[in-house]
Amino acid sequence: MKKVTSIFLSISILFLLVVPISHAKNLNTAPVIESIYDNATIYDGTLTFSEGLAWVVVDYKAGVINTSGDWIVEPKYEFDIYRLGSYRFSEGLSRVYDKKWKFINTKGEVVIETNYQSVKDFSEGLAAVKKNNLWGFIDHNGKEVIKPQYQDIGGILGYLGDGSGGFNEGLIAVKKNGKWGYIDKSGKTVIKFQYYIADNFNEGIARVYLDENTSSSNRYINKTGKIVLTNVTSVKFTEVTDFHDGLAIIVDPSGYWGVINKKGKKIVKPTHRKEYETISPFSEGMAVVQTAYNYGSLYGSIDKTGKLVIKPKYSDMKDFHEGLAVVGKKINGTILYGFIDKTGKEVIKPQYANAGSFNSGLALVQDSSTLKYGFIHNPLK
Repeated sequence: MKKVTSIFLSISILFLLVVPISHAKNLNTAPVIESIYDNATIYDGTLTFSEGLAWVVVDYKAGVINTSGDWIVEPKYEFDIYRLGSYRFSEGLSRVYDKKWKFINTKGEVVIETNYQSVKDFSEGLAAVKKNNLWGFIDHNGKEVIKPQYQDIGGILGYLGDGSGGFNEGLIAVKKNGKWGYIDKSGKTVIKFQYYIADNFNEGIARVYLDENTSSSNRYINKTGKIVLTNVTSVKFTEVTDFHDGLAIIVDPSGYWGVINKKGKKIVKPTHRKEYETISPFSEGMAVVQTAYNYGSLYGSIDKTGKLVIKPKYSDMKDFHEGLAVVGKKINGTILYGFIDKTGKEVIKPQYANAGSFNSGLALVQDSSTLKYGFIHNPLK
């Protein structure tokens, strides 16, 4: 697939951070949870807390804390670097591997025990489960409501080895007999199996590819399977994104990008700014852009009109969360991380060796001197 990930996948790539956390009371810049943890999970690229809870590790045992740092689930699960990075709570449950896949509630009680090869997070009441290399779905009681029969699920997100890629807006993209289609939560086929690749619906529209030539076969469909926005896809843009904040990004064969709304209107015509190498999907009304390598490979941000609000000057930048974005700035040869608001103002100056985005009012940061990690409060909250 031609550079699919270069523009429209600001996908949650999960990773693990070493997390000893220092304690201090400065809400803006200093960690606020006691330094007792060895590791913590990161999901969706930059987030730690989910539904007010986070998985952390002490002495190779994983447990769960709340936003005050109190233990909700004492550390008792064996530390597994390959699985722990994908743990998070969804709909009051979290998957955890303890010789076999289980689901626990927010009290740490095991409520579902399974014998499946793999399981995903609950989404819209169902969780995907894998048996004999085929995917099906269970409910909150662990009942198998859709028998395992699908080769893949969730489109692009389903390829990740994490918990993402479940039902969204009542439907899910699934693959059977080599083709992708869509089913509802009863298992009924809503859109027949006919696509080379299909993504989950987002804001009522899904991106599909008709054949392996993904540069020219991309289309948008609605929930009846009807191709929409033909005035956009008929031009054969080589890359298109999912819709976020009512907008999607398109790139023409010459490498010029543009922005469209759900009516297909070009908010920004693809006739300029070829210098951008990548553009992330919109988040909180802003989209991160990265300049091409010959322009310095720096990061900035545009608004919904395509206006360059934050000039590309950062060595790294993440999507906006809770009004702030993580930025990395090279200072004396070292990249340090801080936070900016949507005007580009440095609300928390670059000072950390690493940082995650805010969620539940907290963000993970790494002290540049001790290289230890801590959580800071969002000063906008």
